[in-house]
Amino acid sequence: MMMTAGSLVNAEPFKHAHTTTSEPLCDMSYRFISSGSPLFRHSSSEAGNEVNDNNQPRHKPALKRKSEESISDPSLAFHPAARGGFILNSFAYDAIQSMHRGQSNQSHDIVPNTLPKISDPHRRSPETQPTRPPSGSVPHGSRSFFDNDEDDSWKVCGVCNDKATGYHFNALTCEGCKGFFRRSVKNSKTFTCTYNNQCSITKSNRRQCQACRLRKCIQIGMKRECIMSPDEIQMKKTLVLSNRIKRATMQWVPMELTNDQKILLDTICSAFIQSNNLPEKGVIRGGEEVRQDADKGSPCSSPSSSSNNSNFLELIKRIANDIAARTPSNMTNPAHVVHFTDIMEFSIKEIIKFCKKIPTFMDLDLKDQIALLKSGCTEILFIKANYTYDLEKKALTLGPDILYTRDSFLQGGMSVEYTDNYLKFHEDLSALQLDDVEMSSLSAIALFSADRADLVDQQRVENQQEALALCLQAYSESSWKIRNRFAIIMSFLPRLRTLNSLCTTAFSQVKKQFGEEIRPLVKEVQPTVENA
Repeated sequence: MMMTAGSLVNAEPFKHAHTTTSEPLCDMSYRFISSGSPLFRHSSSEAGNEVNDNNQPRHKPALKRKSEESISDPSLAFHPAARGGFILNSFAYDAIQSMHRGQSNQSHDIVPNTLPKISDPHRRSPETQPTRPPSGSVPHGSRSFFDNDEDDSWKVCGVCNDKATGYHFNALTCEGCKGFFRRSVKNSKTFTCTYNNQCSITKSNRRQCQACRLRKCIQIGMKRECIMSPDEIQMKKTLVLSNRIKRATMQWVPMELTNDQKILLDTICSAFIQSNNLPEKGVIRGGEEVRQDADKGSPCSSPSSSSNNSNFLELIKRIANDIAARTPSNMTNPAHVVHFTDIMEFSIKEIIKFCKKIPTFMDLDLKDQIALLKSGCTEILFIKANYTYDLEKKALTLGPDILYTRDSFLQGGMSVEYTDNYLKFHEDLSALQLDDVEMSSLSAIALFSADRADLVDQQRVENQQEALALCLQAYSESSWKIRNRFAIIMSFLPRLRTLNSLCTTAFSQVKKQFGEEIRPLVKEVQPTVENA
């Protein structure tokens, strides 16, 4: 609406009868009316142009408030605080009335003639707030301020007018038409319409004429080349999976190793390294015989095995024939039994020294210390033996001369199941390439197992194991920056328990035959053997 400067002052007061002082009024409120209204005869724009009957200019009267003039209509309410003699129009009056009803019990700043002062005369009343237009009033495809971003009523399938789920093969379609187009193209199907290709495809009849449905798919822009082959689908799935793993890796933050954890790990690692000593000559019985049997049974120890492939195969056949003629692999050899039990005795003494240097182990009850040593000493022995495992020869060693092959363990009285699991354990643990801190921590965690028999304070043992596991996790993550390395290390604990059970079962059979040759300390750390 065009509005001149003169029309701004051409305002008509709202007629409101019987206004009392209890009704709130506003300082100023205008309503525009035509400029020819007689109510504006005293405006400054018309005062200078008035003439009398003799065409003589009248004197410009002094500008006064409308209250100072005689107004024929006594219903026009007036208040001195109203500038220009104007009072409330319907818009402002309704707003003030509602405000007054909600704040009738509150105090107000009073202006002359006990009128409440309005702090914000431009505030809209609740009745005048803009409302959202009906959904049908907005043209299709247009966006306005009142549109809801979650409204997906405009997503319509271009083929059957069903609700679309997104863009498929370059067109906005529903799931049904998407699958129909993909199957039709992949199977190279040919359809024929009996009504001259003039069928109207809707949600209810889209299955009646496949020819027109496929033609409609192509018309709305669905492309055959957008359909992926099985290899492309597999590549996409692999890419999506790798991206998920990459995002998860980027969000992963390794644990930080605290000073207290570092001191504890250093103490355990130092004690573990000091216990990795080789036995002196004469302490271990049967070493020479074991070495000779290993040299005869292992092709890796023969210098001629590296000449060429033909000589290697001949050597394998000759050694296999010699072993079969000399001693069956499943026959227990007394020399091997004595040798392995002596190694166990020496290693158990070193393990006891290692455990006594663990700060938290000596704080336990004496009964718990004995119970943990009896049950977990063999598992620590398995871990310490991994230092002597040769990954290339697939065998354990004792110094540069003695080599323990699969046949060596079988002749030492161990079962086939135990031997295979034992060598596989060392192969996997060696491939992980644990350092001294991780090896010593794994040994300590295996020692502090709260499910051991005859424990007095299981909760305390469990707390110590949890603290050691957290130390190992913090060290592994902060040192290697590999998320799953700690989990892989901990996965060896159940394998140790399985080997311990298999070793106990096999050792019970060895004890029945060679009980007098087995040292007392070896028998003591095998509590299950005593009950066998």
